[in-house]
Amino acid sequence: MPKGKPNPRRAYGHRRDALRARVLGRGDPCWICGLPIDPAQPNLSPYQGVVDELVPVSQGGSPLDPGNCLPAHRCCNAWRGAKPVAVVREVQLTVASMGGATTPRQWCAMARAALAAIRRGKAVGLQQQVEQSTDW
Repeated sequence: MPKGKPNPRRAYGHRRDALRARVLGRGDPCWICGLPIDPAQPNLSPYQGVVDELVPVSQGGSPLDPGNCLPAHRCCNAWRGAKPVAVVREVQLTVASMGGATTPRQWCAMARAALAAIRRGKAVGLQQQVEQSTDW
């Protein structure tokens, strides 16, 4: 038996599975990067659609509340972690000002650079930094 707390997302597995099917079945784009989610992506692919909680479960959010759950790419969800929605929105605006992205991985690379620049207080000249420091 695993140590620690059980995963609350799996405590009511059938309800979570139904919620996941409903959220991803709407065909909405990733709420983080804004790009479409391909339902044909294989399991564990970085581009696979997953359900992200606006208020993370680790911060008291409900994994079963449809109002707390939005679709996201696996890689975008991993980038977000438990960052507050306000931080994600600020990064979204910064990435958009850099010209946006064409893939979720590219968006995540740009988001990492944008977040670092925002934290340093320098969100200018990021496009050149991103192009020089990433390989997509």
